[in-house]
Amino acid sequence: MLWSNKFNEHTFITVLTFLLHKKFWLPILLLVMLTVAVELVLRSGIYNRWVQPNTLLGHSIHQIKALERFGNTRVHWLTLGDSKVDWGINHRKLKSWQRAKGINHLRLSMPGSNFMTYQTASEWSMDEYPNLQGIFFGLYENELVTHSNPNKEFSITWPFKKYLNFDRFNYFHHTNLANHWFKLTAIYHYLPDIKAFIADLQQRQHLINEASTDWQQAINFNHSVSRDMCEYNLSDLTACIKTAQRLSGLKSLPRGTKTPYRKCSTEQASARVKNQQWRPEAIDLQPHFEQWQYLFNEILKRDKHVILALLPEHPFFGYMSKPSNTNQLVDQLNTSFADHPKFRIIDLRDLFNDQNACEFFTDTIHFNRKGNNRVTAAIIDRLSTN
Repeated sequence: MLWSNKFNEHTFITVLTFLLHKKFWLPILLLVMLTVAVELVLRSGIYNRWVQPNTLLGHSIHQIKALERFGNTRVHWLTLGDSKVDWGINHRKLKSWQRAKGINHLRLSMPGSNFMTYQTASEWSMDEYPNLQGIFFGLYENELVTHSNPNKEFSITWPFKKYLNFDRFNYFHHTNLANHWFKLTAIYHYLPDIKAFIADLQQRQHLINEASTDWQQAINFNHSVSRDMCEYNLSDLTACIKTAQRLSGLKSLPRGTKTPYRKCSTEQASARVKNQQWRPEAIDLQPHFEQWQYLFNEILKRDKHVILALLPEHPFFGYMSKPSNTNQLVDQLNTSFADHPKFRIIDLRDLFNDQNACEFFTDTIHFNRKGNNRVTAAIIDRLSTN
């Protein structure tokens, strides 16, 4: 026993001596100091000029750069939304129409964004652009009740991170922020970009030069695709299941059909038909209402206008994704802000007839050229009738 105690004591002293020796702690300290230094350098924005433009992070950074070159004091209105409005309207045409009235209405919509982006970008914009008059939100009704995707929005909102408010907003659905703490670091967002930069310096320089030379394209963007969805009957759940069965025999899925195939080829979809559950179940709307009400109030309190444009959706959303009571949230918002002179809803939900909606979509989410033109024209028409 005595020998054992002496051995344990000797082992403890040996280990302690090693831990206290600089050969052990100095490399760790240097690594920590290097990590902190890299984090601070990346947070300073020094590397932003080399960020790849066509990534989630790069899109946000280069959009902001384009607005800076346009002139922060000249920005009057901003469009916010995800790819549905980013690809779904002719930003150049809307900008030109507004410019004729002496208003600079510019694009800040970003693919992959949701409430987390809309809230942070709105609050950031009100501080960044001194002459901002209002914010135009182009959304599907379904987006009013959709939670943010942590795998996307931490990167999109990185330039607006100062305005993240996890105490006030429940950005994610059943997601613990502790599981995503690393996504609040600059290293998480920039490291993949730096690795890609080093792997192909020439290609990155080409992309950066292209974005810098044609910076106005970021403001005048117009995504135009002619393809429609009329070859595939997705008018209701039963039709979608039949279409999925037809697609199952193909070696590769045609463009635009991946989502309906994935959703309508499941046992759950067939069970819904059997049970005659034609629409998704209703949900508790109150948390979503409170978040949007708070955001709109914050904008209105700063004496800015809010326009909420509800875009037409493909029928697929109605029977597959959107809770059956989502329209009640629109009614709640309408009632809540009905008497406010600077709040307005432009309701385009019925712009397309369900029977011919396929003509206006390139997939179940995005408008094609025909849909883009019609939605843009409808927005301008509604804006012209104040």
